Amino acid sequence: MEGIFPGDYSLQVSDNTGCAQAQNLSVAEGPNPVVELGADLNATLGDSLFLNPSINFAYDSLVWTPAEAVSCDGCLNPAVTATESVTVSLLAFDLQGCEAEDDVRILVDRRSSVYSPSVFSPNDDGRNDFFTLFADPGQVANIRRLAIFDRWGNQVFEGTNLTPNAEPQGWDGRYKGEPMDPAVFAFFAEVELADSSVELIEGEVTLLR
Repeated sequence: MEGIFPGDYSLQVSDNTGCAQAQNLSVAEGPNPVVELGADLNATLGDSLFLNPSINFAYDSLVWTPAEAVSCDGCLNPAVTATESVTVSLLAFDLQGCEAEDDVRILVDRRSSVYSPSVFSPNDDGRNDFFTLFADPGQVANIRRLAIFDRWGNQVFEGTNLTPNAEPQGWDGRYKGEPMDPAVFAFFAEVELADSSVELIEGEVTLLR
């Protein structure tokens, strides 16, 4: 028997001599298919999250939407890179075509945490010898440009396509090969974030010796 609904039934069987036998039977209601993706998630720009759905039936196929938001469509535990807030849904099918669906909202804090030291001391002691920008892993893709200016507006350093946190790529406190005297300098930076947007950062740094 296929496609019958839950309930009580009477099954009668007859042979070729006319003998018949009846049997009462009950068809229980099967479990309601459920997909559960859990509560909404909070993430910081650049984070990698792995989705871990709970499915209460033997599924045959999985469909994630939007497909571009997950690392692999059709897999059970895809990764999501937090670049913008998004609602991700999962539709699961069993072999009989029954389906269940759930979604989860991923809320992304897009504020970058770029840190610029206020002081550095380029005296070759191995500590704070360079000035550059720092960021949490995964938040900044590239420092497109870092420019340093003295108090008269002269540019004393320019670096392009720098890696955040890579101190030796930054300014060593020299101008045209000569050490600069202690002073306060202005800096300007173009920072490319993990989602390819650009943030402009400016401030001051004090050179000490």
